Amino acid sequence: MLGNHIRFRRQSRRSTTRGNRPWQREQRLRWRRIAKKLAFALTAGFAVVIASILQPGLGVGGVVDWLHDQSRVVASARDLMLLSSAMNAGQVLRPPDRDSLAFQLCAGRSRQDCVVDGDTIWHSGVKIRLADIDTPEVFSPQCESEVALGRRATERLRELINAGPFRLMQRGRDIDRYGRQLRILERDGRSLGDILIAEGLARRWDGARRSWCG
Repeated sequence: MLGNHIRFRRQSRRSTTRGNRPWQREQRLRWRRIAKKLAFALTAGFAVVIASILQPGLGVGGVVDWLHDQSRVVASARDLMLLSSAMNAGQVLRPPDRDSLAFQLCAGRSRQDCVVDGDTIWHSGVKIRLADIDTPEVFSPQCESEVALGRRATERLRELINAGPFRLMQRGRDIDRYGRQLRILERDGRSLGDILIAEGLARRWDGARRSWCG
């Protein structure tokens, strides 16, 4: 009987020295509650950041509604995955239903994503010359028919770019003498310049300029 009592006291003493005292348990519970609150705050902050990336322009209320709409979250996540894979492959997603991402005609000093003419664009602040074609001039035309055809080529190129994903391909020189990047725009393995050529809005670029008049 006495031996059992001694063993019980020793076990109790060991349990109290291993952090099982009431104030230690309370402290652990307090830290757990703090950790849960911190994890929730970090998760909520991360969700807001992701929501602002996937759905720019949403207010706080809009973000909350977006997070509660599972279909919208899944759709936005899918867009983000497509955008990531496209960037890794040299593509740029330009959904035609999103005006904020669509190429416009260049105007003013802001040149981020816009079309200059039928063979020149700005993309992400970089001026790019389509390396495989030549189109009529719209800023220094030699005749009225050239400027009219040049405007058609410009508008058609903008339509083609905004129609969906495309690739910026480098073949040959990287930069021309004017500091423009030389790239070929491709979609599904076909050059957008070839489409302009087929429609009579451009010529194959062979390094020589020829008149569009007469």
